[in-house]
Amino acid sequence: MKTKLVFFILLFSVVFASFAQSYDNYPLKDYYTPDIQRRSLEFDITGNFKAEKDDKHLLNLFQESRFHSLINTRKKISNLFISFSFREKNAKGMEDYNKFQSFSAYTGIDYDEKRYVTPKFFFQYAGGIAGTANPIKETRIEHDAEKGYIDMDYKTKTYSFRGYAKLGAGIGRIENITDARQALYILDALSKNGRLKKQLSNDEVFTFSQLISSVKNKRFLDARLHRMDEITQVDSFLVAGNYLEKNDAAYFTTLYDLWLYGDLFERKSGQEYSVYSSYRHQYSYGKTSKNGIENNPYRSPHNDFSTGVIYNFEKPIRLSWQHSFNTSLNYYYTNGFEGKTINNSIDLPIKYSLGYYPNTRTHFQLSIEERLGRLLQKRTFAVGDTEYKEKFENLSADTSLSLNTYYYVSPHLLLSAKAVANLIFSKYKVIEKDPNRTYPDNSDSNSDWNTNIEFKVTYKLF
Repeated sequence: MKTKLVFFILLFSVVFASFAQSYDNYPLKDYYTPDIQRRSLEFDITGNFKAEKDDKHLLNLFQESRFHSLINTRKKISNLFISFSFREKNAKGMEDYNKFQSFSAYTGIDYDEKRYVTPKFFFQYAGGIAGTANPIKETRIEHDAEKGYIDMDYKTKTYSFRGYAKLGAGIGRIENITDARQALYILDALSKNGRLKKQLSNDEVFTFSQLISSVKNKRFLDARLHRMDEITQVDSFLVAGNYLEKNDAAYFTTLYDLWLYGDLFERKSGQEYSVYSSYRHQYSYGKTSKNGIENNPYRSPHNDFSTGVIYNFEKPIRLSWQHSFNTSLNYYYTNGFEGKTINNSIDLPIKYSLGYYPNTRTHFQLSIEERLGRLLQKRTFAVGDTEYKEKFENLSADTSLSLNTYYYVSPHLLLSAKAVANLIFSKYKVIEKDPNRTYPDNSDSNSDWNTNIEFKVTYKLF
């Protein structure tokens, strides 16, 4: 009887100790990074298959290369993006006779900075330039009065350039807490395999997390030496604090594994309110041909102005869950085609996402989004020698449900998949008619249901 009693007491002690060593209740939301600077270079390849009403089979291939430089201090957060991408699209129509092929290439530079006047109040400015080339080839079956139904070849070549500037201000701050989550991965794993003497306090975890953020900030030409320096400093912290029970092979392999995989998914915390105004100029040049006969080239300068308010919210729930919410109210004014098309629109997107991180390599995200819009367009156009003027209104609602899955095969190779279902509603109405034109109906509404499945392979060079 005494032997059984001692056994159950020991069992209870082990179970209690395992709970005591858990870091599930650590307040991730309280972490903030020291001054850091990070750079990354990524290559994406995306394959996309889609079923639509008017394009029964659609295949997209998309490749993007991105360089990202981040500076995060208490006084500023800046992001520099340099990107290059190309997209190829091939499609066949619903009855297998309509063919479509396009290729587009894009390159651009974008910079964004938030300058904090106080710990929670900031001014924001941003700007960028980009260029695009987009040749399209399409074959349609059309009816000819003499030849009947024949193939018609259409070719379009479009080149565009855009530049923009943005100013804003806001209250609040969203912190990147990825390094704190990595620290907890390390401590939790070492606790479970009996390599830690005790559970670190919240203050000690915070100090450990800031050390992790700081050692990643160093620059080495040799990536191998950089990795050795990082792990050596983390090991020195644990040894100097007398936290280790053992520092054997199991300890070092655990530390090395979680150093490689513990920070692959970005985690954030905080909220932010902001207002902004921006101006963009875009210039497009293009030419078209039909069965080898070229039309006159066209030029399309666009001047866009936008302003709006934005709210972003991020909250980690324990260690494996993440709540994300963002919404904005935006107004857009566009003056295009040398003043022949003027758009006034309002856009209201609302999005909530629930993220789940079962381990260091895997991430699931379920999102629901509603986007409401209203467009007023005044346009002047010609049919033959007759010029018409009219104004119409378009109301739209786009409801989407999406599931994203991410899995790291290695620290540099990411596989991801995305499934999206969209319910789209739109209502079109002519509110100012041209007296010289006949309108069959004053309004028209349409609803559509789309599904999309996407697969992506991303390689991170550094």
